[in-house]
Parts: sequence; C-alpha cells; structure tokens
Amino acid sequence: MNLKYIQQKLNEMFTDDSRQLVFWYDDKAEFGEEINNLQLDNAQVYHLKQDNWLRAKYLLEIEDTTHNYLIYAPFPQPEDKDNYLADMAYFATPFSADKISLITQELNIPDKYKSVLKKYPKFWNANSRVNSFKDLNIEKYSERKIKVAILCVLARVKIVSFDELLRKVLMEDNLDKNKYLIEFEKMGILDDFWELSREKYGFEDKNPTIEKFLISLIITYTSTQFKGNIPKAWEKLLSPKKNNISVFINNLMSNTNYKDQYNTVSSLIAKKMNLESHLKRINVENYFDCDSFEIFDENITLHLTDLLVSNQEELPILYDLLPERQKTHFYKKYANHYEVIKWANFLIKQVNEFSGEPYLDKIDDIITKYCDEWSFIERSYRKFYYSYDKIHDTNRFHKLRQLIENMYTNTYLTKVAMLWSDKLEEIGSIKDLPIDKQYNFYKSNVSRAVKKQKTAVIISDGFRYGCASELKDELNLDPMRKSTIKPMISSIPSKTDLGMACLLPHDKIEFNTKYNVLVDGKPCASTPDRQKILEKYHQDSLALTYDEIMSLNQENLRKKLKNKTLIYIYHNQIDARGDKPATENEVFTACEEAIWEINRLITKLTNEAFFANYFITADHGFIYKRDKLNESDKVDLTSKSVVEKNKRYLLSKEELNIEGTINCTLDYLDMDELYVTVPRGVDVFKVQGAGQNYVHGGASLQEMIVPMIHVKSKMGSKNQEFVELNPILLNNRITNLSTILTFAQKENISSRILPLEAKLYFEDEDGEKISNEVIIYANKKVDSAKDREFKEKFTLRNRTYSKSSKYYLVMKNLENDVEINRWEFIIDIAILDDFEF
Repeated sequence: MNLKYIQQKLNEMFTDDSRQLVFWYDDKAEFGEEINNLQLDNAQVYHLKQDNWLRAKYLLEIEDTTHNYLIYAPFPQPEDKDNYLADMAYFATPFSADKISLITQELNIPDKYKSVLKKYPKFWNANSRVNSFKDLNIEKYSERKIKVAILCVLARVKIVSFDELLRKVLMEDNLDKNKYLIEFEKMGILDDFWELSREKYGFEDKNPTIEKFLISLIITYTSTQFKGNIPKAWEKLLSPKKNNISVFINNLMSNTNYKDQYNTVSSLIAKKMNLESHLKRINVENYFDCDSFEIFDENITLHLTDLLVSNQEELPILYDLLPERQKTHFYKKYANHYEVIKWANFLIKQVNEFSGEPYLDKIDDIITKYCDEWSFIERSYRKFYYSYDKIHDTNRFHKLRQLIENMYTNTYLTKVAMLWSDKLEEIGSIKDLPIDKQYNFYKSNVSRAVKKQKTAVIISDGFRYGCASELKDELNLDPMRKSTIKPMISSIPSKTDLGMACLLPHDKIEFNTKYNVLVDGKPCASTPDRQKILEKYHQDSLALTYDEIMSLNQENLRKKLKNKTLIYIYHNQIDARGDKPATENEVFTACEEAIWEINRLITKLTNEAFFANYFITADHGFIYKRDKLNESDKVDLTSKSVVEKNKRYLLSKEELNIEGTINCTLDYLDMDELYVTVPRGVDVFKVQGAGQNYVHGGASLQEMIVPMIHVKSKMGSKNQEFVELNPILLNNRITNLSTILTFAQKENISSRILPLEAKLYFEDEDGEKISNEVIIYANKKVDSAKDREFKEKFTLRNRTYSKSSKYYLVMKNLENDVEINRWEFIIDIAILDDFEF
C-alpha cells in the first residue's frame, strides 16, 4: 500500500502552529493493519474504538490540550446523536483515503479498472497481498490479467500465468477440500476462477469441483490420442477446447514439479471413473498411443505378453510401438515390463530362426555361427531375466517366462549343445579345433605386444563370449578406443584353476598329487603366485586384482605401476556370484556389472596410468538357465579312478565309458594319462556341491568359447558430439493448430557421433510454451537417410496468433534441459477464440 502518499498528506495537515485534531473514519477498516506503520512528524495516533469514546474525550479536552492528534476510527462516522465526539469533530479536520484509488496509483493501474478492484475488497485489505500483487510486475493490465494476478497471489504463484495457477490448484493434495478454492471463495473470486476455466478450457458445470474439472481435462486429452470411438460414457465429459487441453495436460505430465503428483491424482480419477471396467470393453490397440492413466501401460504390457505367448512368434509391431511408448508419461515405471517384452520378442524371433536353419557340418562354421548370431540368443535370454528380476510382481509374465525358458532350453540350448558335442567327439582333441587356443594366449598375443608397448591383461572370471561382445560394442562408442573381438577355445574341463593357468606364460601345466594345478611346477591359485610366474617370463610385470586397482588414487596408482610394462588384472564378478547357491540367480545382474566395471577399469588405466594396449579375456564361460538343470543319475561315481567330481565333468585316470557322455584327454597340455568325461548336452552329474542353475566345467559352446578382446585406447579429448537433428522445412509457416513436422537425423551414430534425446515444443516471443512437448530419440544407425527421418505431431493452443509476432520451435537436450537450437516460425491461423493470458 502507498503509505508514503497518506503519510505525506497527513503531515501536511499538522504543519500549522496551532493545535490540530484530524478525524479519520475508515468505513471498511481498510487501513487497520497499515495505520501503525505511519510515521507522523508532529502528531500522535489515537485509536478510537466503540468502547473508548469517553476516554478519548477526557484525553483530548482535559489531559492533553496541546499536542496534535490523528484520531483513527475503523468504522463509519456515527450520527451526531450517537457521537460523543460530535462537537469536537465539527472543529477538527476530517481525513479520508480511498484505498482503491491509492492502489491504482501505486501499481499504475488505469482508472478504468477501479471497478474490477472494488469487487475484491477483502483481498486489498492485507498489505502483504498488495505487495505480492506488486511483485508480479505486471506491465500491461486487462480485466482478465488482474483477476488472474489476484488468484496467483492467493495460490502463491510467482508469475501471472493462469496455467501455472491451474497446475498448482489441480495438483493440490486434497481433491475434496482444495485449500486454494477455499481461499478463493473467502476473497470473493471463486466464481471468476471457474469462469476463467470455462473460457480457456471449456469446463462448465452447475456445481463445479476440482474432481469434475480434472476428469474433463484428462478425458478430453485422452480422446485426442484415442483410436476409434471413445466410450459413450466419456462423451459428456469432453470439452470443446481440445487443443488447449492437450497442450496443458501434456505439459503438466512433463513438468518436474508436478509429474509425481499427477500420477497420484490420475490414479484417484481412474478409480472415481471406474476406468478399469470401461477398458474391458475396448480393444487395447485403441489406446496404444494413450498415456494419461497408468492402467493403459498395465493393459498394453499384458496384451503384448499374451500375444507373444499365444503366437510364439515375433511381433513386428513392437519395433515401432516400444520406441513410442518410451516417450510416454508412465514409461519409466513400466520400463522393465517393456524391456522384458522386447527381449522376449528378440529371443522368440532368433530361436525360431535357429530352429529353421540347415544342419551345419563343419565345426568352424558352428563356431562362427555361435559368435556372430547364436550368442545373441543368450544375450536376449540374459537381458530378459535382467529386467524380469527387477519387477516386483511377475505373475503377469508367468506364461511368458515358461515359454522363454522352454524355447531357450529345449529348442536352442539342448540342440546346440548336442550339435557341438557331436562335432567335438569327431575331432577328438581340442588341439585340433580350427580356433585360437587359450593355452597359447600369452605366446600368441601378450609376448609380442609387450615388446612394443605397455600392456594390460584383464581376466574376468566367467566372462562368457556374449557378455564380451556387448562390452566390445560399448568400448567402441568411445572414439578414443578401437576394439576387436575373436573367440578362443578354453580348457576341458572349463574350470577356473585350469583356465587361469592356461592364460599365464608357461612351459608346462600339470597337476600335483592332490590335483592342484601347477605352472612350471609352481602353484598358481593366488594373485601373488601368479605374479611370481609372470616375473619369470617378464621382469617388469605385476599381478593385481580389480579391487586393488580401483581403490588407488591417481598418485598411488602411478607409483604402483611405475616401470611396469605388463600387468595382469583379475576381475571376479560373474563367477563369484554364480558359484554360490544363494546368489547364482543374480548372475545376469553380475554380467551387467562386469561389463560396466571393465569399461571403467580401462578408462582409469588409460587416463591415470597411461596404458594404451589391452587384452580382455576369461578363464571359462558358463551355462545358466533359470529352471533347475537336469541331473543324470545313470553314472556310478564310486569308481576309484575318478579323482575329481563336478556337476559338469569327471576327471579320471582311465577312460570312463558312460552312456550319454564324451571323453577326451588332457593331451593338449601333454597330460595324456588324465581323462575328462563330460555330459553330451547340458545335463549335470548328480554330485554334491553348489549350483542348480549356474554351472561350468563341461564342453558346451557357452563354457568353452571364451572371448579375446584387443583394445587400443588413447588419452585426450574424445571429440564426440551429439548427432545433428533438424526439421525438414519447405517453409516456416504454420496454418493449422495441429501440424506434422519431419525431422532428419543428419548422420548415423558412431563412436564420434553420439545419439541425442531431444524434446521439442513451440513457444512465443515471451517464452510462453504454446504447444505440447515432442520427444525424439535420434539414435539411428541405418543405411538409408530416409530411415533417419522422424515425423512428429505438434498441437498448438487455441488462441490468437499474429503474423507479425515471432514464434519459435525450441529443441532441448532431454537429459540436461539445455537448449540446442531454435527455429523462427510464422503462425497464420484464423481463430475465433481469442482468449489468452
């Protein structure tokens, strides 16, 4: 309030030398709060009340007859017959202040809007509310803007925006007793709130409530995404202001401050509407594009799951549908559900293709096929369970899980194991396989590499080929790295101690009398043991564990590796969990973590210790299936010649002729006197010990084909940039409220060009958002430029657009909300509805 103006006028009244009494009758007590803040230079304030008339008369006429007084009365001046101070008032100076006039003067509100301000006297009574109104910094007034500003002050909204006000009011916790509506009613502006809602969003109701308003908004928004006819019961809920509502709800759901509350509110609305019952009579395909209620995602994921189970074939619709669902509001909550469906679809497609393939006669063709194609079946199986295990209630996926388990085990795993076993038996010895051998790893790779540059060997226990293939793809996303992968054949039995020994430099590998593995007559089970063996062949070498490396800061790491040109790093994530009954079903989570950890390890060694040359490999692979592996009880394991028993192999001093198994010797390590017996397929021997689902030691492709990744890594700037995404425009003029724009991803993503997750929307020259948000995942790597195009629909608010005004299509990085680009547009639309604020 402009107290300075009042203060100035009053002080002018008290400038005479003679005593002055000034009476101020404030009819509506508008200045009751401000009166105490007055600073009078030559007068005192006396508060006249209904019960202190005589006291006032005694003070002013007897006790103090010299000082000036302002007598403030927060009520109308009474008639003389009821006024004990009537005689005094006749000789005193009257003062009055028109509060609305003072407010309009202070806030620079044109006089023509005084009548608007006078409708809300209670609002202007509080100095705090007037100051909040002033803080809104309104430059151009209108009747609507004044009403919106009053509502914004009452709702504690810091800008004059009906949409921002509405978001706050609608997302208030209590639907039945909305605290903002109670305040609006108290200040006499509730009817105006509903009138503004009607004008902008078409909501009309004889007894309006927030609940009814929300239902109208959300159902109208839903109708714009719905395919086919909406339910009859919804038709009476629709508003004619579809464009405005579509933009409002879309922006509400994406608003960081309100999106969580929207989830709660939409759930309540769904129950009030009995939405679940309505949707039972509607084809799920009709709401594939809808995202206003969580039940849409529930039903879509159930529907897709049922289709996969019933058809047992690839669903081509998923390749377009899942990326679109990824843009929707509730996707984050259902991301693992959609991932389960996606990887189930991949696995079904691949296994069906596998079952239709011709018989492969050459063993090298089998190895190539496994590395290039079949290992992706295992990746799909792994990714399926990785997401499946993150879902709290998996009942909806019970039949799908059974199908995936059956197809993976019976159609793929068992058949490929038998095919490989047959070929392996024909070959007779792994030394005759047309593939690099694990026992030649050091001699064929490390010994030559370390002569040229510092080399790090990373050995991850149980890191089978499919995991390594994914790691290679991840590594190659960095332009400072170049990675290649090829397979090696592990030892038989495919177990840790033997595989680790084969990867070390050696002249001879053998067993001692207790059947512990020795390298050149020395133990090799521990990291210190392995370092001693390394130093024998390369003096400047070191053996460390992953945890030891990652625990060192840069200074200590450099000290540790000073003058070392060869390091062996032992990483154990997969086998550590898989070999324990309590954690074996976490093995696929361990695979994901192993990929991330090895990537992180290479980054650390490159940037902090200047290593540039890496070999990544494993001691063995593994077999894992979620359902218990079949046990074979046909074997008499009491034979005295069996020196070591395992679920996947038997080590013996003589050849065991057991039905359903294959035999070979350790001749590749010059131990012809030792025999290995393994199941022909993926069954396990019935022996004591851990492991019902995760095993290794046998001779399956999954156990024996281990990766050898060679990585060249450089320090320095990555010089990576996000892919360029631009609209394809014949002109920059928009003539319809709904418009489709085509965007082109300039080039394929690569190690240098990163994928871009962008959000786009239109705004006016004041920065006000005037359209829905569109999300584009520009992540394509395809042959045709046409296949890198995205067609997206934008819906503009129904408002007045001027051809002389500037409007912009804004593109931001979805991850950090940083603006990437903007394009100026002309919007030339004839609109009857000119309501705008």
